[in-house]
Amino acid sequence: MQIRLIQTDSFRHAAIYTLLFVGSMAVLVAMVYFILDHSYKANLLREIGDDLTSIRTAYATARHGREEHEAKEMIDDRMLAPDTDDVYLLERGSEKLAGNLPPMAPRTGLFYLPFPSSFHGKAKGHVILGRGERLSKNDYVFVGEDLYEVNQTEHGVLYVFGLVLLASLILASG
Repeated sequence: MQIRLIQTDSFRHAAIYTLLFVGSMAVLVAMVYFILDHSYKANLLREIGDDLTSIRTAYATARHGREEHEAKEMIDDRMLAPDTDDVYLLERGSEKLAGNLPPMAPRTGLFYLPFPSSFHGKAKGHVILGRGERLSKNDYVFVGEDLYEVNQTEHGVLYVFGLVLLASLILASG
């Protein structure tokens, strides 16, 4: 025996509108998520670029023999900023000169880096987005930002959209 309600035009129309609503919400959530992700990361990349420019300028304008000292001072000043999730590394060869990251193999360009397990107790869920550059043949600098708060905000937005969608579906089915 089939349920007569499912065969009615009213039920079919309601089901179609519900599917359209769910599809629209999915598209909206995807758009908001990608816009947020792009906006946050573009802002972080701008800050990373500003820090690299400052360090590069300090290095380039220093008197001969004091380049790494000036770059080190610039990094030390940046690390004093309150509530910062910035990470820095200045190294000559494999020797760390400044920063709050352990020495690493030089990689140039933009890349993601897992948080070192020894870094302020942060590890699980923490990833660094950063850029590495060679200041000279022997000197390397890396500047990055922790993506944890960005990821938490994005997950929060997805969670809220999920709750709104669920509540809407419950109300629509009523």
